[in-house]
Amino acid sequence: MGYIIFIALFCGTTAGLIIARIARTAELSLSKAQPRFGQSGEMILGYGPGNRAFETLLPVTFAEGILLFSLPQVTSYINVDQPLGIAAISAVLFVVTIPSAIHAWGRIIVTEDSVTRQPLWGRRTSLQWSQIAKVEYSRLRASLVLWDRNGYVVRVGSDLRAFQTFASLVEERLPTLSGGVVQGVLQRLSRL
Repeated sequence: MGYIIFIALFCGTTAGLIIARIARTAELSLSKAQPRFGQSGEMILGYGPGNRAFETLLPVTFAEGILLFSLPQVTSYINVDQPLGIAAISAVLFVVTIPSAIHAWGRIIVTEDSVTRQPLWGRRTSLQWSQIAKVEYSRLRASLVLWDRNGYVVRVGSDLRAFQTFASLVEERLPTLSGGVVQGVLQRLSRL
């Protein structure tokens, strides 16, 4: 019975992952959307619901796939026919999901003075515009990377809502640092 529940769980999350991937692809146009503004006038950049679902389900589906193929070895330690065994496997899947979910539910807050990465949990990183020393583009993470003089980093993903508005702001505020980096990113995004 435990195997059947586990296989059904795997099929359900795989289907959810496929739907989330389709929604995430549809959200690529959100990088061109108008930014949201907070009560104090700060610009808020966040991920869309499709991206959040994808980033949350991807590690779960991956971990379930690994567990499914190693289930014969796992059952020698955990009885998956017992509710406690299913709870133990669910706990492992939940722990695997946490880092990705924290990233996907985070946001970037842009004010006149600073750029702040505010994760769902954890340490908030804030860079003053006047202290930013370097601007790069990371192809691996598809994000603009801002470095301050003390080595602190804020990564701003190109799949965030209103990313293009943010990139234009970086180019305006930091013309000597951004050089052709921002223009290259904006040209790449315009082809999508």
